[in-house]
Amino acid sequence: FVPGADVERVEQLVARPTEEAVRGLPEVKRVETSVRPGLAFTYVELKPTVTPAKLPDVWQRLRSRMGDLRASLPEGTVGPLVDDEFGRVAVLTVGLTGPGYSAGEVREQARRLRDDLLKLPGVERVSLHGVRDEQVQIVLDMAALAVQGLSPAAVAQAVAKRNVIASAGFVQLGGAELSLKVSGDAARPEVLRTTPIALPGGGSAPLGQLARIERVPQDPPLTGAFVDGQPAAVIAVSMDPGLNVISFAGRLRAEVQRLEQALPAGMALVPITDQAQIVTKQLKQVGQVFVETTAIVMAVVVLFLGLRTGLIVGAIVPTTVLGTLAIMKLLGIDLH
Repeated sequence: FVPGADVERVEQLVARPTEEAVRGLPEVKRVETSVRPGLAFTYVELKPTVTPAKLPDVWQRLRSRMGDLRASLPEGTVGPLVDDEFGRVAVLTVGLTGPGYSAGEVREQARRLRDDLLKLPGVERVSLHGVRDEQVQIVLDMAALAVQGLSPAAVAQAVAKRNVIASAGFVQLGGAELSLKVSGDAARPEVLRTTPIALPGGGSAPLGQLARIERVPQDPPLTGAFVDGQPAAVIAVSMDPGLNVISFAGRLRAEVQRLEQALPAGMALVPITDQAQIVTKQLKQVGQVFVETTAIVMAVVVLFLGLRTGLIVGAIVPTTVLGTLAIMKLLGIDLH
């Protein structure tokens, strides 16, 4: 992500260096990059000779290369981010909406829901999508700065000094070592308004008299999601391998309903996708096709070979299917 950059700059400064770094891996077969304003997406295809056992090592070396590349990218670039789990299928995805709530409040509730869902047995991963971060925005009053003889750089320097995070040292006390913490950092916009700004003629003025300080959603946003036209945070839940998706989804839905009741008034969880419903529908279609196929084969064989011979020959179809299901059961392979 390069916020504010056009397509040409993203291609020259981000896409090409990224492709060059990726092509340095001997396991890479093909690299494709899609470039949009402020964004470059690179798809990496490995050679067929790369075994599944070698994949973690390859992706780790790719992450190391992207980490080394980060220092040479333009200032303000987010990433490169390596995603080797894009093929993971979520059992259930829901959208958390909250009309009237800030992006930060929706984000905090989405994170709380993620932590609660991870406690459910069988949940392998809970990922959040479309979550917008917040930023504290300082809008300077240029007229007030001119009256005081201040420049924006002086205000920026004072704010930077206010929020310094540094070690204050240690104290030895009774054989124990205690760390010292520097106080005075601005944890909230209200505290930031009290930041003293040194005036050229002596004295100081609080920042709140020289600027408007507000907490707003990140602009431009790096990500976002909408559900039924409302800004939302999407929560995707994946299950552990080997579980039955239908039975697991039933427990997951019950847990989601319980968590929804504890949400603040006005917030709601809107279903987006439910893999169990799709699997159930497909299983019903499989059963329907099996019955129809058996009936058609039986009718045709009996018509041409007679009743007794036709029933014997036609029994091959259901016998084969039932035998396959029995072998799958012995091997622990679920039909879904």
